Amino acid sequence: MKKSLFILTVFMAIAVSINLTNQYILFPLALVGVAILNRSVFRILLRWKLWFFLAVLILAVPLFAGDKDASLLGVSYSSELFRTGIVMVQRSIVILLGLKLFTSRISLDRLAAAMRQTRFKKFSQVFSLSMRALPGIRSITVSTFHEHRKTRGERNFFLHTFDYAVKVAVRVLQYAENFSEEHSERELSND
Repeated sequence: MKKSLFILTVFMAIAVSINLTNQYILFPLALVGVAILNRSVFRILLRWKLWFFLAVLILAVPLFAGDKDASLLGVSYSSELFRTGIVMVQRSIVILLGLKLFTSRISLDRLAAAMRQTRFKKFSQVFSLSMRALPGIRSITVSTFHEHRKTRGERNFFLHTFDYAVKVAVRVLQYAENFSEEHSERELSND
């Protein structure tokens, strides 16, 4: 556990240290470190949603913000924000790989044992309860989203999205109340 925490700390320190001048050294160094420790961690980078987010960060921000001091194919953009976006993407990738490396190296049992030694004495109980509640919350979110898509109508996008968020929050709170009552009754009957 201590070794995993040390590795995570090193990757977080590398991510925070990346800037415009040292990015050519630290970013490849972090990638080599991940490759040495566990190559399977790189699979997290195969998600298209991640690359879409990173592309928006690199490309969209310089187009709409900052001083337009450069041009490519007739499109003006901020070169400073473009370079800063690349640094931010590199930091994001290093943090993501560091967290994935950390979570791939520890088991929940080891994490629960470590938490018991600290102030988080009931971590394993809380974690097991949350893992039991998660499928119900996921089901509520998905079913509410399907309702949301069917009832779109002529309403404003933001109002419709706000309505969806409120419905999800209310339904999750109702589920949490029922879940809490159900589990407190079980604990009372077990005692």
